[in-house]
Amino acid sequence: MNRKRQLNILLACGGSGGHIFPGLVVREELVNRGHRVLLAVSDKKVDTQILATLKLKPDLVLKANTSDLVAPLRTIRNGYYILHHLIRSRNFLQSSSVDFVLGMGGFNCAAPLFAARSLRIPCGLHESNAIPGKVTRICKGFVDVVFVGFKQCYQYLNEAKNVLLTGTPTRFQTKEVEKKRSPENYLAQGLDPEKKTVLVIGGSQGSQFLNNLLANSAPLFAVHRDAIQFIHISGKPQHHLEIHPLDDLGITYKHYQFYNDMDRLYALADVVVSRAGSGVITEILELGKKAVLIPLPTAADNHQWHNSKAVENAGNIEVLEQSEATPAKLLEKILTLLAERRALEPKCGFNAKPRPETLIANYIENISELNSCKTSKP
Repeated sequence: MNRKRQLNILLACGGSGGHIFPGLVVREELVNRGHRVLLAVSDKKVDTQILATLKLKPDLVLKANTSDLVAPLRTIRNGYYILHHLIRSRNFLQSSSVDFVLGMGGFNCAAPLFAARSLRIPCGLHESNAIPGKVTRICKGFVDVVFVGFKQCYQYLNEAKNVLLTGTPTRFQTKEVEKKRSPENYLAQGLDPEKKTVLVIGGSQGSQFLNNLLANSAPLFAVHRDAIQFIHISGKPQHHLEIHPLDDLGITYKHYQFYNDMDRLYALADVVVSRAGSGVITEILELGKKAVLIPLPTAADNHQWHNSKAVENAGNIEVLEQSEATPAKLLEKILTLLAERRALEPKCGFNAKPRPETLIANYIENISELNSCKTSKP
């Protein structure tokens, strides 16, 4: 039997859940194929929490980029970090006999990619947003491939050697999630199976605005208390009121600061209200959910606005600019979506077939085998 050799692959995916979760989906695919996958993450708390929850340990931890200094000092410090990370990454790649380096975007993956190129190790980068981030713009000219989640990203990648539209790997699959849309699950969450459920994902970055918007909308939603209920993920404790106005006005309301099993909540949601990060958009489209997207205006390069515009015409997705996001507008958008009988078709062409992680893993195997053949020639 002609079995492909085991590869050593470094996956650099730290810094945020939007980088880590898609990376871990690729990791699972590669591990299932018999490959050894090493993880490079940052020292941010979110990385530690996610890996601890999944009982995974990082193989390489690189100090995160922070912005607490004025511009000139920040530039000097970042330069030091990059140089230090580059040296550590080169040593790690050599000592671990790495065959391929995959970066999932963000500051944390820059040094491993530069180190890979300096050692002539094949490398690639996944860009999940509709407009490339800073690391993608810097690295696109020397990586072997850029995997993209949105076709709109192509126009910014003219200098890249190879660009492949794969979609963004997601943790959830429609059939498995739909199994959890049961009366028992509603009751376990303290919800009414007969009411429509709105899932509000405050999360972390930009959550204060969404949390305040929901609280201020309570008097308007109270009129619909017999038909609509809420699940609210607020993020950090200081972002949540001790007694929420929704609860105070007799609206069925379930609150979490964080929630690990998001598939269970997605299963119950009729409408999702969220920011417009690529990760949550991927999950919404994968599961065929209706959604109100409120892009974070301070996101780098306004990428959340570009993400939301890329999918606004995909189906039942409403985009609401933060400057226009009043309680009345939010209620209007939610009621419009609830009145629409047809939900999005799952995946709706957003994720390619086969699945993104399959396409990425196929490429890694093929280029690694080609590189092995080249280096083994006398």
